[in-house]
Amino acid sequence: MCLITFAYKVHPEYPLIMVANRDEFHHRQAHPAHWWPDAPSVVAGKDLSEGGSWMAADHYGRLIALTNIRIGRAAQPENALSRGKIVADYIVQQTPASQYLSHLSDRCHIFRPFNLLIYENQKMFYCSSLNQGFNALPPGIYGLSNAFLDTPWPKLQAAKSHLQRAIVEDQINPDTLTETLSDRTPYAYELLPDTGIPQQHEHLLSSAFITSPSYGTRCTSVFWQDQKNKCYFRESNWFASGALASQQEFSWNPKPFKQLSSPNAQSSPLIL
Repeated sequence: MCLITFAYKVHPEYPLIMVANRDEFHHRQAHPAHWWPDAPSVVAGKDLSEGGSWMAADHYGRLIALTNIRIGRAAQPENALSRGKIVADYIVQQTPASQYLSHLSDRCHIFRPFNLLIYENQKMFYCSSLNQGFNALPPGIYGLSNAFLDTPWPKLQAAKSHLQRAIVEDQINPDTLTETLSDRTPYAYELLPDTGIPQQHEHLLSSAFITSPSYGTRCTSVFWQDQKNKCYFRESNWFASGALASQQEFSWNPKPFKQLSSPNAQSSPLIL
């Protein structure tokens, strides 16, 4: 994902409301969100290039989502692993998030730079590979793009504002929430961050919803959980033109989190 906004314990009926856009090259093939045959408790899209994912949920009501961190002038770690493997690795295991993140913090350097959000048992955790640590978040409305959490990029601030308006107006439905990240207008050059890439690329990437022949917003995901823990997930997939290609919807009543147990939890939470 490249733009995420979420409300954590803000709405009286929904402990979590999240909307996320995944931006990627159009030639990079991916399978739309589905229940994974090899991990039947998991619902997520899958990157067919590296086998990972960008956002995933499971039967227990857990959710994990990831964005890359843009470091245009900095060298990428040598032989770095795909960030999407972290999403797949966590969601197919039964290791508690705090334990998983503690282990991951010591291995952030083996991946390309990333931000990570994990929602588990109505707790939200944030991890940045550049800080090599994690923390539990207090209630609030947040935004995450290709820098640190709540870095005030124009599209991120607008996304948070749109989500807040939907909450105030009590418009918690998939169409309205998808609209919060639908603005395709780039921002003026003087408002853009400097992340080390050419300015014309910075301009292209400045809109919430990106359209270009080679790179753009591939899908928009909406997820929420209500006070009874019931989960709803909808993914909208987009053509390069920005037209709707397909939609997948899922809803389920999670199994109790206390059922999770992992024989490897103490020895090796990270199986990559």
